[in-house]
Amino acid sequence: MSLNPENGSFGIPPVGGDGEVGSAVAVAEPVAPMLAVEPTYDLPPPPPTPPWGAQVAVVPAQAPAGPRTRPRWIVPTGIAVIGLIVAGALGGFALRLAPGSHAPASVAVTLALVGAIVGGLGAAGVGAGLAAAESVARSLRGPALVLAGAVGGGAVGAASNLVGRWVLEGLFGRELSAVGGGLEGLALGAAAGLGYALATPRHEGGMATPRGADRVRAATVTGLSCAAAAVLITGLGGHLAGTSLNFVARSFQGSQVGLAPLARMLGEPELGPLSRAVIGAYEGAFFGFGLALGLTRRPL
Repeated sequence: MSLNPENGSFGIPPVGGDGEVGSAVAVAEPVAPMLAVEPTYDLPPPPPTPPWGAQVAVVPAQAPAGPRTRPRWIVPTGIAVIGLIVAGALGGFALRLAPGSHAPASVAVTLALVGAIVGGLGAAGVGAGLAAAESVARSLRGPALVLAGAVGGGAVGAASNLVGRWVLEGLFGRELSAVGGGLEGLALGAAAGLGYALATPRHEGGMATPRGADRVRAATVTGLSCAAAAVLITGLGGHLAGTSLNFVARSFQGSQVGLAPLARMLGEPELGPLSRAVIGAYEGAFFGFGLALGLTRRPL
């Protein structure tokens, strides 16, 4: 089809009078229909699958582990050991300076070491019992503390007495049945539990959390309770660390850690009721104070 504006024709020939169309009529060619073609994309080939032997199982992600907490009896034991080291060292200096004493200067180290070992074992047993009772007891916290302290102290005291006697009797052939053991540990553990329960009352149960002056007061009350129990123990013929050490020293000729010079400072020629009570109260006070100070320690 052509466009010719001069003759008024648009590529269509004129029609004759009789209506016939000329032979020059242009016929439009048919247009092929358009077909929809899906688009194609060039993708990289998939990675090869490893053989079964090389496939690794995927471990599901886990939540990060929380901070590890140490057993609660470790801190009371450590603080009690520090207190008894100080108590043993001070006792050694007093023994060194006592009138008529021939103890060497190293006696302070010796008594500090004895205090650390004996007191550490006792504090571990009593501290573990008190920590367990405080964790689980709710309505009967006080009786539970007394009972758990007695069980822990008695168990460790009996075991330490048995092992110590085996070692000393096996190595040196000495019979040492008079040294302190289970009954002394039981009484001292019960006194520690009683003093701690009285100093930290909690009607709803659970762990006590005193701070500042209240914490010092709780440790002081527990120390006084243990000191009173120690006086009662020695008055009934029991042996704590000091009197047990004196008994062992008298069993070995040439030992220089006997406590007779301290007894003479109190007006007794040998360890008698007064000196035994004073030394026992001294040990019990340091033991109970350090134990309760450790039990009431909380993270800041």
